[in-house]
Amino acid sequence: MSSVRIESFQDLHAWVAERDSRTVYRGVSRSSYLLVPKIGRFGFHSLKWEQEVHWLFRMHARQHLSVMPNSDWEWMTLAQHHGLPTRLLDWTRNPLVAAFFSAEAEPRQDGAIHRFVASNVVGVTLEPDPFKVSESKLYLPDHISPRIAAQAGVLTIQKDPTIPISFPNAEAATVAKSFKSRLLSDLATYGVHRGSLFPDLDGQAAYVQWYKTHDELGKRARGA
Repeated sequence: MSSVRIESFQDLHAWVAERDSRTVYRGVSRSSYLLVPKIGRFGFHSLKWEQEVHWLFRMHARQHLSVMPNSDWEWMTLAQHHGLPTRLLDWTRNPLVAAFFSAEAEPRQDGAIHRFVASNVVGVTLEPDPFKVSESKLYLPDHISPRIAAQAGVLTIQKDPTIPISFPNAEAATVAKSFKSRLLSDLATYGVHRGSLFPDLDGQAAYVQWYKTHDELGKRARGA
C-alpha cells in the first residue's frame, strides 16, 4: 500500500489535485483487498463456468427488461451492476465517489483509493467478445443503468480475472479508519451519498437510514 495516508479532507484534496485528466479511481473499504473481479474470487473459476453464469443471467433477465442490451459488452455491464459475478471491475472518474466506497463499510479497517491513468481503452467494434480480451483495458460503458451515470462509472477488464489487475501507472492511498465516519459526513455535505449514487428506492432508504442515525448520534454527542 502507498505511503500516502488520508486522514482529513485536505489530505484527500491534495492527493486528488495531482491527478491527470484521464485518471480513474476505485475505492475499497479494506486496504488489503486485491483488485480482483468478483468472478475471480471463486476458488473453482473456469472460463466455461464463467460463460455459463453469463448465459444463464441473459436467459433469466430477458423477461424483466423493456429494452434489450445491444451487445455482449452491454449484457456483461448489466449483469455487473445487478450483482452477478463478472470479470469486470468497477471504477469511477469521480474521486469523491471512490472516497465514498472507501469509507462506507468496515469502520474498524483502513480503506483505500486506487487510481491509474487510463490509456488503453476497449474498442467494442474491434473486440466484440469480452471473454477474448487479451490484456487489461478500460471499458467505457453506455449509460444503460442510472447508477453508471450517477457514479461516473467506468470499468476495467482483464484476460485472467483470478489475478489482480495492474497498470504501469497505478497507485493507491490509504484512507485511515479514524477518518471514515467524518469523510462520509463531509461527502454528504457535497451531495455524495448512497441516495445520490444509487438513484432508486433502495438507495434512498439506505441514505435516509444513514442520515437520521448520523443526525441522532450527533445530537447525543452535543447533549441536545
